[in-house]
Amino acid sequence: MSQDDVINPAQLKWYLDQFIVGQKAAKIKLCVAVKDHCLRVARNSELSKAGLQAIQKSNVLLLGPSGCGKTFLIETIARRCNLPLSIADATTLTEVGYVGQDVESILTPLVSKAGGDLSLAAKGIVYLDEFDKLAKRDGMVGRDVSGEGVQRGLLRLLEGTIARVPVAGQLGQPPQFVELNTRDILFICGGAFTGLDKLAAARKIEKPRLGFQSAMEKRSEESTAAFFQSVEDRDLIKYGIMQELVGRLPMRAVVHALGVDELKKILTEPRNAILTQQKELLKPAILAFTEEAVTAIATEASRCETGARALKQIVEDLLLPIKFSAMQGLVQVTADMVESRHDFDRMLQLLKRQEKTAWKV
Repeated sequence: MSQDDVINPAQLKWYLDQFIVGQKAAKIKLCVAVKDHCLRVARNSELSKAGLQAIQKSNVLLLGPSGCGKTFLIETIARRCNLPLSIADATTLTEVGYVGQDVESILTPLVSKAGGDLSLAAKGIVYLDEFDKLAKRDGMVGRDVSGEGVQRGLLRLLEGTIARVPVAGQLGQPPQFVELNTRDILFICGGAFTGLDKLAAARKIEKPRLGFQSAMEKRSEESTAAFFQSVEDRDLIKYGIMQELVGRLPMRAVVHALGVDELKKILTEPRNAILTQQKELLKPAILAFTEEAVTAIATEASRCETGARALKQIVEDLLLPIKFSAMQGLVQVTADMVESRHDFDRMLQLLKRQEKTAWKV
């Protein structure tokens, strides 16, 4: 990859906006991080030939509640930049020598996505989800093999080392190992970090006054996302992340919880919007959603507290009678249907009342 091939961050954000609603601040930071990564890879190749010191990388820490698009953001960026991507779950990892997956196993999909080309894999992106689950456990008796032990293993990869990566061998043969240099791999660690905002907010709480009467502590009315923005290294260390590992994640990006308005946009605006996909799936029937129905779906999803993941579940339940009955013609989905989506017979009655609807026998 040459410097001329590096995509402009503004162009990359424009591309993300076609698929992902909101999260402007996180998009900007991630676009800049990936652009710097591509530039660094290109420059390091030139510096290495000249015998000069390589440019150090800046790994990313991605914070925010579940269901807000952290993984989808990384997938979309990697697809646009044509970079190999490995997505791993931190909860499956354990310290070397214990039951579970070793830390090096998160690089296996990267080698696979690069088609076995180690030079290409060495320039890719690794996204480690559920990173907050690796926090050191207070009061734990014995060795913390799935927490602090994994953090120490990750520290080597993030710094840059020659890792022995297991890859699938021939049928019936044990896995083989290849050596992969992680110096130029961009690591993005993401997690919900439940409770971390309270650590950041604690510094903003008004201290009780001295005297006969003490003022009660008052928590700021700032949102969780605002508190995440003010998170400092000491908060992460107190949460249970090693000091050395915190220092290897200098870039911080925050995704915020999705409101009703953003959930409505997710249903209708992106290129791969959920309702657009369902309309395509139900052709030749013409599927139409009233504005009230879209609002009702988004409102129900916001109550589930699982972010955008709840949208598809609600839509699937809502369209089940229509798909089961193989309806044709114009089918209009209303707010009444959203409220009655768990009552199959009631849904059929509402559908039969609609005009211009023909049943396929």
